[in-house]
Amino acid sequence: MNKNKKINQRQFGLSFLRILATFSVIFIHVSVPLVVKFGKISTIDWHVANFFDSMSRYAVPMFFMISGGHCFCIYLLHPLMLEMFKTVSFDAFFITPILSILIVSVACFVLCFIFIYCDKKINLVI
Repeated sequence: MNKNKKINQRQFGLSFLRILATFSVIFIHVSVPLVVKFGKISTIDWHVANFFDSMSRYAVPMFFMISGGHCFCIYLLHPLMLEMFKTVSFDAFFITPILSILIVSVACFVLCFIFIYCDKKINLVI
């Protein structure tokens, strides 16, 4: 019972880092439009936006590290989960998610291409 309770517990440190990284991505998206207007906005506004933009740039690599941390924690901290992964095939664990990502990426590329092509023909203004 005690081992099962440990397996079901979440890793709150990684969840907290994910929350911080999420807010940092929001800061990046909010501050970039101001950072690129150097000389067009006041110096103080630009410095504040540049500060938040610079302090938030860790966010995307942090998401990659958190994903890797979850994979390693499954194997290192929960040895009972290793039995489950022994029964999962290589295709189900690696190929299926990669194919899913590729299908979505290609679909987005095609939709963007169609939109850009139609925009040039129709002169849409957004």
